[in-house]
Amino acid sequence: MKNQVFYLRITIILGPVFLGKLFLPIGIVAVANIFPGAISNLFFPKIIEKYENKDFIGVSVEIKKVFWIIGFYCIALVLIIFLGLNTVVMSFFPKHIESLN
Repeated sequence: MKNQVFYLRITIILGPVFLGKLFLPIGIVAVANIFPGAISNLFFPKIIEKYENKDFIGVSVEIKKVFWIIGFYCIALVLIIFLGLNTVVMSFFPKHIESLN
């Protein structure tokens, strides 16, 4: 119930036109946040197991793997957004092109 009231207040304050312009960027951010959380959840049990076994070098190695994977993902995501997003939006969502500028 609280969330519905919060969303209703945001809609009233910002207005539906402005929220419509924000839809695509918010959607991109929401989709982009799925991968880092999933990767962290995949590596978390290994890290905890190694920590409980007092294998601190293994913990360090696993944490570095997670940071490298997420780091490369972020770099790739930025490149994809800067190089390809305008083309995709112009092809599939022409009404939203002004939201990206």
